Amino acid sequence: MAGSANTTTLQISKKLRELESFFATKMGPQVLDYLFLFTKDESVKVEFHQLPPDVETEVRHYIELADRIMNASGIEPATGEDVPLHEKFISRLHDMYLLRYVEAKRQFAEYQLVRVPTRTEQSILNQMNLPDKADHTVPVSIHFQIPDAFVIDDDGNLDVPATLEAEATDHQIVSYFSAIPLLPSLTAQLFQDLDDITVFENATLFLREELMHVNEIVLQETIIYLTRRVYAYMDRGQSWIQGVANVKEYHRQISEGTSPDFPPDLADLGSEIERLLSEELAEIKQLEPQTRITLVEEYKELILYYIHAGILLPENYYKLEFRDPREYTRDEQRFNLLFDLYLYNDDGELLPVPFETYNIDFTQESRQQIFDAVTGGLENPDFTLTEYLSEVS
Repeated sequence: MAGSANTTTLQISKKLRELESFFATKMGPQVLDYLFLFTKDESVKVEFHQLPPDVETEVRHYIELADRIMNASGIEPATGEDVPLHEKFISRLHDMYLLRYVEAKRQFAEYQLVRVPTRTEQSILNQMNLPDKADHTVPVSIHFQIPDAFVIDDDGNLDVPATLEAEATDHQIVSYFSAIPLLPSLTAQLFQDLDDITVFENATLFLREELMHVNEIVLQETIIYLTRRVYAYMDRGQSWIQGVANVKEYHRQISEGTSPDFPPDLADLGSEIERLLSEELAEIKQLEPQTRITLVEEYKELILYYIHAGILLPENYYKLEFRDPREYTRDEQRFNLLFDLYLYNDDGELLPVPFETYNIDFTQESRQQIFDAVTGGLENPDFTLTEYLSEVS
């Protein structure tokens, strides 16, 4: 019985999609009012009072099928029976879009950081002599994911309290920002050092691009790991300068003479590096199995040497402050969850003005997957997928 019910629901969902395509053709694509889900701009109000008989029949059919989906889901329709046909139709259309959105978010939600104007930058933009209809924002071009930084609940929503608690404990976001500036130079250095010590010279000779990618992944993991330990010292009241000195000295002592084996206090890092290396090197099909095994050991030896030498610790540290959405300015209302990034200066003092501001939002891939799941590829020209991908919500 359950399988039969699921089949019926799928058949109804398919028919609803077909009817939406029919309505877009007969009534114009503006009737596809999914805008309320994806943009804070108001939808163009669609009204119709006299429809051709064939269209009215299909409108009533759509309402009937939508009600069956709603009943099967245990959801009460937003509008009752005593409303005009066009209101009931648009309401059921909204209901179907919302159900698809909720389900798509469960499946596809992933989050990223999007660079947005600080309040100082936004104030400057607002004071510039721009036309009234000009966009007083900075074009969005910087967005990236941070592994394990965000807690997502079963419905695909960002669990804000859990994310805040995790960041206060683990410092994953600020450690990422501290680590990134080191990566370009160290990635190149690691490649050169690997080239100097490896017994498989052809690997570095012919697979430079692939190994540079491996370098970046392994170094990012290691630098963030060590940087989080600096932030742990800062939690105890030390300056970042003191924290860096303590982390350097401690790891210099525990890594003395241990290469290529990681000391007990770095065993978790060693295991993670070995896992990452095994996975990434397995993707390089040109490498023989024995070459991969040897490269893993050579990489571990170099990483442990870098830890011992103290060259994997950044010199830029930050404090992260999440904004209360109730205090967002008019320019910030379109954003999801904002935080300001404050930089510590060389004296260990926090600068008073935010260094950068970021919004936590869906990744571009998630946006496309969710949008496609909701619309089925039928776009309203008032708000297309291209516009959604370029908009900061």
